[in-house]
Amino acid sequence: MIIRSAQSADATALLALDKALFPEAWSRKVWEDLITDPNHEVLIASTPSGDMGGFGVIQYLPDMADLLRIATSPACRGQGYGHALLRALINLARTAGHSRFGLEVAASNQSAIRFYERHGFVREGLRPGYYRLPNGGRDDALLMSLDLIAPNASGQSATPSHIP
Repeated sequence: MIIRSAQSADATALLALDKALFPEAWSRKVWEDLITDPNHEVLIASTPSGDMGGFGVIQYLPDMADLLRIATSPACRGQGYGHALLRALINLARTAGHSRFGLEVAASNQSAIRFYERHGFVREGLRPGYYRLPNGGRDDALLMSLDLIAPNASGQSATPSHIP
C-alpha cells in the first residue's frame, strides 16, 4: 500500500469511490476544490496494483484539525488501509502544529466508533439528528477528539503507542 497526497487527476476516482460508499457523496467540484485548497489534506491509499484502496480528508481549522471523511474500498477492508490512512492524517495534523484532532461519527456506527477509540479518540459530545439516513430518519453525531500534544509523565509530547 502506498499513501500519497491526492492530485487533480484523482478527482474522478475519488468521486467514484465516494459515490459507492456514501449516500450523500460530494460533487466532482468539491473534490477538486479540496485537493487544491491549502486548508485541506486529501490522502489516497493505493493498492499494489495502483487502484484506490481508500481516502481520507482533513480540514485545518484555527484551533484543530477536523476529519471530514475517511473511507476504504470494500475490496480493501480488513487489510489495514483505514488504519494507515488515519495514522497518516493524524501525523499531518500534528506536523502542521495542531494540538487537537476532531471528528463526527454516526452514533449508530459502533464499528467506526471502536476504530476511532483504538486510535486514542475519546467521546466528547453529541449532535442530535445530525445525519440524514437513507430511510428518511435521522441519526445523532457522536463528537470525538484526539489530543495531539498530551504531555506524558516526563513532560514530553505523547504519541499513542497502542495504534495498530
